[in-house]
Amino acid sequence: MMMIKFRIALKILFFVLILTSRLLSQNLVPNPSFEEDTLCPNGEGQLHYTLYWFDPSITLSGTPDYFNTCSSSFPPSISSPWAPQNPKSGNAYAGIFAHEETYPNFREYVEVALTSSLKPCTSYKFEMYISLNERSSFAMDQVGAYFTKGPVANLTVDTFLDFSPQVSSNVGEAVTESSGWAKVDGVFEAKGGEDHLIIGFFGNDASHIIMPVVPISSPFPPPRKYAYYYIDQVSLTKEETVAGEITIDYDSAKFCSEDFFTLSIDYTNEGIVWSTGEVDVNTITINESGTYWVQVENDSICKNTDTVNVKCNQQLAYYFPNVFSPNNDGENDVLKLEGEGIDDATLVIYDRFGKKLFETSDMHQGWDGSYKNTLLANDIYVYHLLVRSQHGTSEYKGNVTLIR
Repeated sequence: MMMIKFRIALKILFFVLILTSRLLSQNLVPNPSFEEDTLCPNGEGQLHYTLYWFDPSITLSGTPDYFNTCSSSFPPSISSPWAPQNPKSGNAYAGIFAHEETYPNFREYVEVALTSSLKPCTSYKFEMYISLNERSSFAMDQVGAYFTKGPVANLTVDTFLDFSPQVSSNVGEAVTESSGWAKVDGVFEAKGGEDHLIIGFFGNDASHIIMPVVPISSPFPPPRKYAYYYIDQVSLTKEETVAGEITIDYDSAKFCSEDFFTLSIDYTNEGIVWSTGEVDVNTITINESGTYWVQVENDSICKNTDTVNVKCNQQLAYYFPNVFSPNNDGENDVLKLEGEGIDDATLVIYDRFGKKLFETSDMHQGWDGSYKNTLLANDIYVYHLLVRSQHGTSEYKGNVTLIR
């Protein structure tokens, strides 16, 4: 997401939050290799023993499996329906049915809540490793990862999910790797707000290649014909966002209460819209205090906008954002007043029900989005701001949005 804020003093700075190094990216998938658990598995259908991962279905017929070397039944024996496989990393992995010949459109999926919501107009790289169980009679194409807002849970059927995954293996190329692990990866652009990941084979049987393969002997009497895959080492990291620093500047010899001056941004692409009505220009002229915003639309049609109240009174100038993101990335983590010509200020934050969450009379101290050392959820909060200067005291009230 391109998060834009204005800085009004002798200069007005307009920043786009960017990620400068892929090396700094963190995996947003908790327990990515299924190592953390509450109990060691001792049978089938025990994905619920792992931390964070769960089955979106509540039926008893479709039950994703959990494998761990801590189990006395690992590796699976010849009497087990699962052929032995070493973990890609660590000691554990999960397993799902992708197809059952006698049960058309039968599917199993695994799901997990991400450690943080995805930001719009931001690219993410997904990666996982899968392996075909050697007792499978079929292999399939298009194993995918679908990112959704909110969980998909308590399903009462074990049929396919009709979603379009953001990342999947190649169409028409069945994943047949069974002696080792095959990597499935891809980069996608988030719409924003996605906070859950589902892994599996999406769409009905007709939408997939279901290719027969020669299995090793199966203990099922009579032999069942199915496609079953192991999953390990799942990751999701933020990629570099196509953005940069945009600076809005004006002539410091002029003051907005006295003369005309210009605001300009270092952005030359089309898709710029200013609140004053100008479009596709990177410079506008204003001559008074007020509320100004700019919207930038990038090549992938992501619209990014922000609004700020510009207050100019001779040499008094300040800014106060209406959006902040306290996620410890070093950018826009603290909500506070900044500017020139301010003697002191008092900031009070309330929740939408009127409960006071924060108060300070130190303009250098801001709010970090917490209350009594507890991080608060994404929401709209109310601020009350008193700004004192040589020109008197100004009072402002409004809303601020917290986005982690």
